[in-house]
Amino acid sequence: MHPITPTASRMTWMDTYRGLAIFLVVLFHAAGNFKSATGRESVPFLDPITMFFDPYRMPLLLILSGLLLHRGLAKPLGAYLGGKFRKILWPLVLWSSVQLIISARYDDFFSPVEWVDGTYQWFLVVLMVCFIVAPLNRWIPALALSVAFILILIMVKDEVPEAARIFFYGSFFFIGAALGPWVPRIQALPVWAPILLGLIGITIGVGSATELVVVTRALPWTVLYPLPGLVALLWLGPRLPTFPPLDQIGRNSIIYYTVHTAVLLVASQVWGATGWPDTKIRFTVLFIIALAVPAFLTHHRQQCNLLFEFPARRQHTTAPLATGVTARRS
Repeated sequence: MHPITPTASRMTWMDTYRGLAIFLVVLFHAAGNFKSATGRESVPFLDPITMFFDPYRMPLLLILSGLLLHRGLAKPLGAYLGGKFRKILWPLVLWSSVQLIISARYDDFFSPVEWVDGTYQWFLVVLMVCFIVAPLNRWIPALALSVAFILILIMVKDEVPEAARIFFYGSFFFIGAALGPWVPRIQALPVWAPILLGLIGITIGVGSATELVVVTRALPWTVLYPLPGLVALLWLGPRLPTFPPLDQIGRNSIIYYTVHTAVLLVASQVWGATGWPDTKIRFTVLFIIALAVPAFLTHHRQQCNLLFEFPARRQHTTAPLATGVTARRS
């Protein structure tokens, strides 16, 4: 077979994958909200789809974040951490608070466990921990950090179950960081290699959909199951055609991720208060609203950016005037 050449830039395909993963997260949460509100244990037309992608949704997001770690670590440590506090910790605290208020869980404001593992914003908790640990990558290989996370998971999962999710999913972040330098080689593989890896990945997905395979923090070694499929996706990425709707979601993933759960909670409460029937229409409406509200906020991001990013301190520099007097500019 002749090699297939890349057609898209690295950032474009990463945005596409990030958008696809967020889309699947919204689908998964909308289905879960629908089942919770209607008392159903399953939704036959949805569950096979969400379960097929279950091994890949969150690992893909974390792999993508890890691939770009080198860019952050190239900055001074203060600037690096400051950016993470402004762009991850701030929306984590803000939107976790929103969820607790909407759910009337006021006592949980004083429970550290709820902040770590009790809201839909747990992905940001994992990211924040990974980015705090990540400067160690200047001295310790990323793959070693991933293995360390799994070893910690094995040691503490019974005593600190709330931390299990962090160490399990955090390992994917550092796998992504380890794969970063290898991406050009992965994308140059002959086509038979990613086809083989992709078939393994599809088999894992089918196993998940039929409940024969489970990728879970309770079984630390299952972190290996999604890796063949994820590597195949890295090969495929730059060969994908552009898909602007997914690219837009991917570029603004923080908005879609933080907002959609609050929207689902409020919309579900409103639906229940009206007494409207709990049919498939309910799921469809909630799913559309959960995407539409973040899309609206994305369109008006300039006006509402404080909801997703804490403002940076203005940097003041000096510049000479024609008279030789220095003036302060922002």
